[in-house]
Amino acid sequence: MPALSARGEDAGALVGDAAGTVRNIVLTTVKYGGAEADWDAHRTAMPFLAWQLRERVGFNLETDVLDVPLSSNKIMNSPWVFMTGHKDFRLTDPEVANLRRYLLGGGTLWAEDCTHEDDPTWDRAFRRELARVLPPAEGHKLRRFKKEDGHPLFRSCFDLAEGYKGYFPPPGDKFRQSFLEGVELNGRLAVIYTRNDYGCGLEIKPDTHPGKVSLSSLSPAEMQESSFLMASNIIVYALTGGRGTSDRGLAGKAASSLRRQREAAQVQGDPYDKAPATLFDNFAEERWLVETEWEGAAPANLRHMRRADPGAEGKRLAVSFQLRKGDAKSVLVRDLPQESDLSGQDRCYIDVESRLEGGARIAIALITMPDWKYFESRPAFVKPGRQRVYFDLRAATWKTGEPVPEGGSEYSRTPANLQAVRRFVVLLYPVQRTGTIVLDQIEFRAKP
Repeated sequence: MPALSARGEDAGALVGDAAGTVRNIVLTTVKYGGAEADWDAHRTAMPFLAWQLRERVGFNLETDVLDVPLSSNKIMNSPWVFMTGHKDFRLTDPEVANLRRYLLGGGTLWAEDCTHEDDPTWDRAFRRELARVLPPAEGHKLRRFKKEDGHPLFRSCFDLAEGYKGYFPPPGDKFRQSFLEGVELNGRLAVIYTRNDYGCGLEIKPDTHPGKVSLSSLSPAEMQESSFLMASNIIVYALTGGRGTSDRGLAGKAASSLRRQREAAQVQGDPYDKAPATLFDNFAEERWLVETEWEGAAPANLRHMRRADPGAEGKRLAVSFQLRKGDAKSVLVRDLPQESDLSGQDRCYIDVESRLEGGARIAIALITMPDWKYFESRPAFVKPGRQRVYFDLRAATWKTGEPVPEGGSEYSRTPANLQAVRRFVVLLYPVQRTGTIVLDQIEFRAKP
């Protein structure tokens, strides 16, 4: 790129002085698409990231935050640029031409879809416009990068090769995809496309938003940290010219300092791990039905599968769904032959295997006698792969469908009449419109 080559630096390099002292890192957000585009959807994300970089690097670092029109030659001064939004948009011809020149000249574009988890608006627009910038006919294609690919981007600053707290890639404000996408030019990722909303994650303020809801099981502080880690890797990857290793002077020093500052994860044991388990269902018999009459409930196919261990009891229940327009969930119902007493239990555990590429949520509902009272739990997050989720029967985190007092929370009730449970319901809320989630077994436990 002209601005960098004029300084005698390689494209994408971080510029400092001869002694290796940091001068600055510029975090550039591009203005694009005219009046219909909300390019400034994350006004505080880059300032927060700049502040975090200054605080964590541990030596003098000037971090500038700029908003630059995509059609301007000024983007050539930035080794990488950030692009985000919610709305449909169309790039002007000058924007297409300039972005193409920028990418082919060594620049890196980080594009971030920050829409709601089931909103495809920005994603469709970005894919359409990127095809104008880098036409598929020329061999350019957005490729998926999964955990098994071992891409150096995930080791450029922090070691995120295994993800963060069980998630790959790290979640942002949400966990929509278990991969990121990118376009490679001359062996480097020139376009990095993420849909897990790191922009919103960077804007989280854990002290003032302690109850922020997210499509993940992370706390607000963890979502913010996860977003920072992933953003740092993207920046260092771009600043090292796509090498994906933080061994080039200033970038290396900054990355080393950042790694030293990372807080170690606290491993906490679950006091219920050693508690006796009461099996509720191992799916050995076909007792479950798909409910489609509920509002927003989609059809689903149920399939009982043998376990891998031929000596193991029971089976696994595969739920394959296809959400139609207006559908939000799949609902499974099991009517009990008689009232079941769960009053001595504290938690309900479900072993789940998600075969989706992104996140989902799962909830349970208990219907109790004598009045067929309905209690639905707050949903738990399900990431791709195998995991165990639980629902606290004693916590005031259930809803009943009854009106909520003004200023109150929908999930603020505790299940009543647990000594007379007559129906058990599993509710699946996937982000993908089609896919399969496998239920392994359901059990209850009381704290020893």
